[in-house]
Amino acid sequence: MSKDEMNTKGEKSKDTENSPLLSVRKDISTVDEQLLNLLSKRRDLVRDVASMKTKHGIKLRDKIRENELLSKLIRLGKEKNLDSHFILDIFHRIIDDSLQVQEAFLQNMDTADSNELFKVAHLGERGAYSYLAADKHFSHSKGSIDHVCCDEFLDVINHVINETADVGVLPIENTTSGGINEVYDLLIHCPLHIVGEETLKIEHCLIAKEGTELADIDTVIAHPQARTQCIQQLKKLGIEHVEYTNSTAHALLLVQGDERKNIAALAGHEAAAIYQLQVVATDLADQKHNFSRFIVLSREPQAVHQSLPCKTSIMFATRQEPGALVNALSIFQTHGINLSKLESRPILGNPWEEMFYIDLEGNQAEPRVAEAINELNEKCRTVKVLGSYPSSQRKQTKISD
Repeated sequence: MSKDEMNTKGEKSKDTENSPLLSVRKDISTVDEQLLNLLSKRRDLVRDVASMKTKHGIKLRDKIRENELLSKLIRLGKEKNLDSHFILDIFHRIIDDSLQVQEAFLQNMDTADSNELFKVAHLGERGAYSYLAADKHFSHSKGSIDHVCCDEFLDVINHVINETADVGVLPIENTTSGGINEVYDLLIHCPLHIVGEETLKIEHCLIAKEGTELADIDTVIAHPQARTQCIQQLKKLGIEHVEYTNSTAHALLLVQGDERKNIAALAGHEAAAIYQLQVVATDLADQKHNFSRFIVLSREPQAVHQSLPCKTSIMFATRQEPGALVNALSIFQTHGINLSKLESRPILGNPWEEMFYIDLEGNQAEPRVAEAINELNEKCRTVKVLGSYPSSQRKQTKISD
């Protein structure tokens, strides 16, 4: 993608108050507000549904009902000349939101008073990806979020340990750059428990001061992980000089307070408005599907409602003997448990020894998972269960022809 193409995507609307489009756009804004009000009302109804499901022991998802709903909506949409793919895209998102509302209710996240402050520690100031992930994860609870912004991953953990924050949110992996090694290393000795996860789509943009042209930019200020995810696209734009910082939000603050016209921050689109900056270029990630996964840490474990899809995260170190890792992993195959992740990290202070991190599909409260963990304890030198928590990966309902 050329700089000219990027500039076109980053241009601001030049319509003035005298534009003939103004009246129509006001009508569109009115319709948009009506849509938002209806979505809010729909959420309230979904909470009523969650309450009834809990009372009567009805499972969270009804795939047949979802199939019928989507099929009906597609038929109604066609009558109004609306494309079926458009309808599916919108209502898959709405159904996913409904599931998150119900999950929050089942996990007692929805019982807080609307005036209650829930303190969430994370890396970076307003606009950082961890900030956005925290907002997204707790957006379905009634309480308000009090952001505790930190400069280092360890600070996040310490805030929770010292009870100056209720929970901490840490990034643990990205689909482009892989696992966050520093976080894995911290989890080895961390006394906290994983009680949730969130997946956030990462849409890197070049964000600069108002009036900055893409052609002027030769330096990007970025968190190392963000830069790693955009190496090829930045090279295509001829931007190879990088100034590293400890968070995306800090990069935005540096651009905001710097007089130079040749710099831009690598950050998300939502952050530009927060810092009154301008999006100069979009779609900078080398991989089209760029997602980061975050974990939520708490001082105490939280039981996962039996109707929710669940993950369990474990760290273990095998004995130094032939076939030790294979024997450990075969336990889960024997019990029919799927492993969705396997990561290894060197054990600091123990040369050539590895600590393994796994995510498995299941709840440690389930007999088969509990039995597998007991067997793992017998075969391994060290086993640490980091926590069981609701999975953020919800499969979309496929409609029948």
